[in-house]
Amino acid sequence: MIETNYSESQLQQLINSEITLRLSRSRRFIPIPIVIDLVEEFKLGWDTAFFFPWLSFPPHPDPGHRGANFFIQYKLSDEIEGRNGKHYKEWNAPYLRFFIPHKKGSSLDYHQYDRLKEIANAGYPVYYATNQVMDFDNLKTLVQQMNLLDQTPFLNVNDLNNYHKEVTFTRNSTHFLLHSEIEKSNKTTWENIYRNDNNKYTLRETIDFLSKVLIREEEEEKQNTDNNRISFNYEYNRISSNDENSRKIIIQSYLVSFYLKLYLNLNWYWTDGI
Repeated sequence: MIETNYSESQLQQLINSEITLRLSRSRRFIPIPIVIDLVEEFKLGWDTAFFFPWLSFPPHPDPGHRGANFFIQYKLSDEIEGRNGKHYKEWNAPYLRFFIPHKKGSSLDYHQYDRLKEIANAGYPVYYATNQVMDFDNLKTLVQQMNLLDQTPFLNVNDLNNYHKEVTFTRNSTHFLLHSEIEKSNKTTWENIYRNDNNKYTLRETIDFLSKVLIREEEEEKQNTDNNRISFNYEYNRISSNDENSRKIIIQSYLVSFYLKLYLNLNWYWTDGI
């Protein structure tokens, strides 16, 4: 077995930097990687998060997610070369492998995976990102060539349906294999993620989603405090019943933006084709 001679945090730092550099060039937009400590990671599940306005996903309503709408968990992969490797027969070639759960003695801890699935099940893009180069000098070369993202396999957490211990793949494969009971999942690239137009919200869908978040937040707040401020739910329904469609969606957008700031301290702007 060949292990990397660099850390997961090193991989995270370099990929985050390349994402920022590429987007600053292609979109003239500088995304800020949100990086959290280990205590927060245990609670939230991810290593790095971004807010990408062109995705049209609203900021995640949980304040712990810092208004992000795109999430990455980094994993280091080892390379298994010999034919005695447990999964060699599935690939008939040397393969790479990373683990989804953390090991706690003889037991497996899926807490991190469960947190990631909660975000994915709410509709947000969530990915595992892993390496396929083992040596730090090779990693540096990819960084210097601005080619690290092109050599980084991504696994979509939305595609995972069961608890799996290991994920295997080869450098030339178009898919991952998930073990123990084998399940196949597509291996995607940053370019595919970046160009993907699927699962975007329309403005109408976004407003409907965020209004439900705000109504739920308002109901919880009323249970815990005595509050006499004007109700979002009341104002939202009054607009819905009294205005024509084109005017209604504009007014609702401003109302949702105002109450997101008031209740959750989140700034929301609708952008189209940045």
